[in-house]
Amino acid sequence: MGEYFVASVADGAGGTAALVIGDRVHPLPGRPSMRELLADWDAGLARLDAALGRVGPGASVADTVFLPPVPEPPNLYMAGANYADHAREMRGLAADEPVPKSAEGPFMFLKPTTTLVGHGADVRLGAAKVDWEVELAAVIGRPAHRVPAERALDYVAGYTIVNDVSARDRFKRRQATEPPMTFD
Repeated sequence: MGEYFVASVADGAGGTAALVIGDRVHPLPGRPSMRELLADWDAGLARLDAALGRVGPGASVADTVFLPPVPEPPNLYMAGANYADHAREMRGLAADEPVPKSAEGPFMFLKPTTTLVGHGADVRLGAAKVDWEVELAAVIGRPAHRVPAERALDYVAGYTIVNDVSARDRFKRRQATEPPMTFD
């Protein structure tokens, strides 16, 4: 069947998971949500495989309303200042200068799941100093705890792009390494 993507879309009957094949969008039979697919990822993969053989004409990508990839995730875990190139840029360091690692480990935080919007939706801003970054997000498809690095990809259902929007003047870290890493 070739390459396909899985998306959450809205149509006249509500939200559902769908296959995106080329420029066509095909809601899955039974109209499961993405969260339902991820609840049992192995069964979800089988469901996707079965649907691939039965797709109809579908709708145009251009005429589709895309929801957040996982509209109702249980959590959004974020890691801040975790790319060496970005840390160098923020600190004004040269491209070959080492970036000291924090003794406390990476800066981790949660974002409210209510901050999610779909493709093309408006992002409401409520701060004077707003920053945005394009991020790669991993969608976890299986329960995981203390997974060794060599098995981490066994738990990834897929990837998506995130527009990480932050109010830099609202949330000050007490133990910030240094400016400009003070606000999130």
